[in-house]
Amino acid sequence: MLIDMENGKPTEGEHTIGDLADRAVRLGVSAPLLTAARCNLQAYEINRVRSR
Repeated sequence: MLIDMENGKPTEGEHTIGDLADRAVRLGVSAPLLTAARCNLQAYEINRVRSR
């Protein structure tokens, strides 16, 4: 993902980090770092699309 981000390309963040965050929620596990990482990746994707 880092290489993709450095090159301004789309990431698979939602498929990886998002999936892990969703699993944590379903299991009732607190995962604030996953939530923060997901938020960061979502912000990256929004900014990447807007800057086209």
